[in-house]
Amino acid sequence: MTKIIVADASPLIALGQTPVFENPEPLKILLLAPDTVLNECRIPGKPSGNVIEKAVNTGFIKPIADKPENHPLITNLQNVLDKGEAQAIAAAMELNTCIMIDEKKGRKIASNKGLKVIGSLTLLLQARKHRIVGPLKPIVEQLRERGIRYSDPVINELLALEAKLITG
Repeated sequence: MTKIIVADASPLIALGQTPVFENPEPLKILLLAPDTVLNECRIPGKPSGNVIEKAVNTGFIKPIADKPENHPLITNLQNVLDKGEAQAIAAAMELNTCIMIDEKKGRKIASNKGLKVIGSLTLLLQARKHRIVGPLKPIVEQLRERGIRYSDPVINELLALEAKLITG
């Protein structure tokens, strides 16, 4: 069974810089991304724009229409979040599905709205489990060097989970 996940831009940009999008089939997921989110990923100079576009063309990422700007939930969410995060949370709520979002404030709001929240590192760990990627430490270090911000405690937790996965 395919799991549906609504994605925000930051996780797509991060994961697009890893091998995850090269062979996503073993993950058995479908990523949905509101148009605003995809437009954020398409800004010239953003890393992994071509990889994300290829994932859209192959059907791994499915674009979904934005909610109208005057939609009450969008108006409310845009008071505290950017447009992409607001659209992603609204879509996940409407579809009653999981959301992949990395920003702390967005994660907290999505969780408070009752959504199951994952981040790019959750999907990266799943990719490791399915042998799509190798050891996570060098991948995460490379992402950090490229400006993707993950806190040390989050990375330490990821590496501990990876160790359990490998030894368990």
